[in-house]
Amino acid sequence: DSIFFDRSLDRGSTFGRDRAIGFQPNGWAISEREVWRGNGFPTIITDQSNGAFSGNIYVLWSDTRTGVPDAYFIRSTDHGGTWSLPQDLTTQDTCHHLFPAMAVDPTTGHIFIAYYSIDKSRKDSTDVFLASSIDGGVTFATTKISKSAFVANDFLGDYMSVAAFDRHIYPVWIRDESISRTSIWTALVRDSESS
Repeated sequence: DSIFFDRSLDRGSTFGRDRAIGFQPNGWAISEREVWRGNGFPTIITDQSNGAFSGNIYVLWSDTRTGVPDAYFIRSTDHGGTWSLPQDLTTQDTCHHLFPAMAVDPTTGHIFIAYYSIDKSRKDSTDVFLASSIDGGVTFATTKISKSAFVANDFLGDYMSVAAFDRHIYPVWIRDESISRTSIWTALVRDSESS
C-alpha cells in the first residue's frame, strides 16, 4: 500500500535506501465492476526541459483512499530528497478515475496527465480528461478530451498513454463500442499556454 522511491547519484552504479514517498491504499489494482483489471499503476517521470522546472521529478497514480478511485500527483524539486503532499487531480467528485498516464513536454516543461472518468450515475458513463500544468505541478487545469461519453463494457486495456512535444499533446485511449468491439482513439491537443 505504499509507493517507494530510490535513487542513484553515480549513474546507476549504486543506489541508496528505498523510501516510501506515497500512500496507495489497497495497492494499484482497483476493483471496478464495469472494467476488467482496472488499475492506478504508478508512473514516474522527470522534467528534462531547459525550463524553470528542469530536474523536477513527478509521480502519478490512482487509489481508493476516498472510497472511489482518484488520480494523485506528487512532485520533488530537490532530486527526490523531499516530496510534496499528494494532490488529487480529479474534478468530478463522484466519478471513478482509472489508468492515469503522464508526459512532460521536453521543450516547455509543461505536464500533461490523461485519465478515464467513469460516472456511475449515467449509462454512457465514461469520458477521458486531460489535466495540464504550466507551473511545475503546483496547479492543474482540466479539460474533457473525449468526443462523447461511452460505456466501459469490459476491457479498456491495462494502460492509456499520452505523449507531448513542442506544444503538441497526443493522448491515446481505448473506447468500447460494444461488448466485443473496441477502438483506439486519440486527440491532438495544442498547448497554447505560455511558460
